[in-house]
Amino acid sequence: MCEKRSYRELEQRCKVIEKKFAKHQKAEEALLELEKRYRDLFDNITDLIMIHDLKGRLLNVNPAVSKLSGLTFEELIGRPISDFIFPEFRSLFQDEYLKEIKKQGHSEGVVIFQAKDGKKHYVEYNNVLVTPEGRKPYISGLGRDITDRVHAERALQKSYDEL
Repeated sequence: MCEKRSYRELEQRCKVIEKKFAKHQKAEEALLELEKRYRDLFDNITDLIMIHDLKGRLLNVNPAVSKLSGLTFEELIGRPISDFIFPEFRSLFQDEYLKEIKKQGHSEGVVIFQAKDGKKHYVEYNNVLVTPEGRKPYISGLGRDITDRVHAERALQKSYDEL
């Protein structure tokens, strides 16, 4: 009798464990689906997405950053963003941008990036300081290449000036 009771209890415990496992498995599948959707968005969006540390070193970038810069992911990661800013503006990155974002928690503006081929790109950015609990803070940034818009505005202004 004691053996039958122990066997039934064991069966019940197994069923509980199986239900918990199935629930955990569904949650894991849902999490993997969310990760896939995030990755698809991150990889396919045409805007520039960058994450850098408090010293300005790149921690992560999306493929749009590689495309704009002409550099591979591996060539970008770990390097300071200031390496890609036109030389005459590099000191502003350290002296103004990093100080501003640490103090105010955000920064927005336009910066001139230099691609591997030397081409000048005007990038409008909006960056925020992220301070996750128990982890190191970092800066999450979104940028948009506005080079064509800048050139069009200059051409329009030139036309107005000529008139």
